[in-house]
Amino acid sequence: MSVADTAIKICSRASVLIGGNPIASFTDGTVEADVANSMYEDIARTALTNSRWRFSTTQAVLNRLAEEPVGRFSAAYQMPADCLMISGITVADANIEYDTYSD
Repeated sequence: MSVADTAIKICSRASVLIGGNPIASFTDGTVEADVANSMYEDIARTALTNSRWRFSTTQAVLNRLAEEPVGRFSAAYQMPADCLMISGITVADANIEYDTYSD
């Protein structure tokens, strides 16, 4: 048996597990494919943010935005485009208080 290492393979196996038919693509015209297409991305994001999975964790340098934020913070930084969640921010190994607003 091959490894379920793509979105299609994962959804196809999930469909079979609940009694549906396997899918070949998200657009193959079946009910199973339509359901998988509409739900996969949200379910994958939820699964990735419910725990800190090492395979999906990285460190990044945040870019400071030119415009100062309104409120209690003196600086704002852009989250990386592929970021789902931030688990901590440090400067010189010191934890920094932060809140996430928008992106």
